[in-house]
Amino acid sequence: MAKYLLLIFILPFLCLTAKAQERPFTLQEALYLIQETHGYRQSVKDSLINDLKHKIFKGSIKPDIKLTMKLPEYDKSISLVSQYDGSYKYRSRIYATSSLSIDASQLIPLTGGTLKYSIGLNRLDNLTNDGKTHAYFFNLGRLSYSQNLFAFNAYKWAKRQDHQEQIVEEISNRQEREKARYEMVDAFFDLLIQQQSKEVNKRNLMLSRYVYEKSKALLCDRRISEPDYLDAEIEYMRDSIYNNETAINAAKNKLGILLRLSPEESPNVIFADSLKVFHHLDFNTSEVLSRCLKYGYDENYNLKEILQKIEIKKAKAETSPLVQLDLGGGYNTQFESFGHALDDRLASRNISLSVSIPLYNGGTSKNRYRISQIQMQKLNEQREYDKSVVAVDIVKDLSNINVVIESINNYRETLNLLTMQMENVKLGMNYGRINMEQYIRLKSQYSQSYMTYLTLIKSYYIYIYKYRYLALFDIESNEELYRDEFHSVY
Repeated sequence: MAKYLLLIFILPFLCLTAKAQERPFTLQEALYLIQETHGYRQSVKDSLINDLKHKIFKGSIKPDIKLTMKLPEYDKSISLVSQYDGSYKYRSRIYATSSLSIDASQLIPLTGGTLKYSIGLNRLDNLTNDGKTHAYFFNLGRLSYSQNLFAFNAYKWAKRQDHQEQIVEEISNRQEREKARYEMVDAFFDLLIQQQSKEVNKRNLMLSRYVYEKSKALLCDRRISEPDYLDAEIEYMRDSIYNNETAINAAKNKLGILLRLSPEESPNVIFADSLKVFHHLDFNTSEVLSRCLKYGYDENYNLKEILQKIEIKKAKAETSPLVQLDLGGGYNTQFESFGHALDDRLASRNISLSVSIPLYNGGTSKNRYRISQIQMQKLNEQREYDKSVVAVDIVKDLSNINVVIESINNYRETLNLLTMQMENVKLGMNYGRINMEQYIRLKSQYSQSYMTYLTLIKSYYIYIYKYRYLALFDIESNEELYRDEFHSVY
């Protein structure tokens, strides 16, 4: 019976009448439209950008092939020219050059070296007054390899960095999508509470007016005292001046922006689950905590650690000898007509090994290496400190969820009792029995209890969507929101 009395009393609060140009939304409808929100759509684009960045990195280890063409370049000038006897003379030169070449390079991931191949044809046209002649140079093919010996493999660390960046970016994008839902829930309940506060006051005003009019009649019959009548009048006036339109409009604007409504539209929220029984949640606190730390701290710190290790490697390389190995070989030829292009082929080969040993630079390299090591120590210490601090807050937060649920159920029973007491007071008024002190107390208790009840329900949903965002985990259904496809390099 109490449940039905409560339903009758608060039903007008739940079924809000939409005004002109207002759009009603349930919580489910608002969350369904989340994919149209700015934050959600931005996260989708960020995922696309993340995929393209990864493709760019993967493309860096594929062959880089270029075709280069040089159209005939005409040159007429006087230049200092070496003679056969070793002397120099100024000669007038008129010539044109053109070339065609194909160059390819390939990074070798295992060693970090670079393999190159080239083939090309050059043509020289002598346009002197003595007559026009042609000469060709043909690079039949040249293969070369360049390698830094005993140096850190830049590609190996770039690959680790790229992999970890993929993990961090994808986690961030997923969290942004859930954060959009979290913000929607927060805005939805902010508007609901303000609308319900207005409806509660309407109900209170109706009751106060009834009591006031009843008291006026009873005062004429001398059935109540004048102080009781004045109390009824004051209570009626107090309820008459209540106004929260500013707060309602602010909440509507906030939700309207998230829902991407036009300026002509105004959201009106409907919440039909306020009478449902909220059951205790059976989730694993350790698992939720672990996921919060993983997605909020560990993966980000793993990326920072990789970047810092790269700095350490670079700083250490500055203090070590640099050994450069270059190998190459191929065939080339020169000719004046294509019929003799392969008559005079010449094999070309080169090999070089260079060593650069740092002797003294004022201790700059050594100190830079030491700084990078200290920064790594700071990073590890900060990582453990941040995790320990946030872990305490998360555990405390998670322990409050079921406390909130218990409070919701307790307040529901309290509202049942208050509803019955209010009905008894109203019934007594019909028989001329007015206890103003009891009436004012019950009216205030019900209003405060009902608003607290709604605030607790908001807290429940905020908890749910907060950990959908932080842990990518639904503590209500005890399920992962996304399959963890990524694995850290650590």
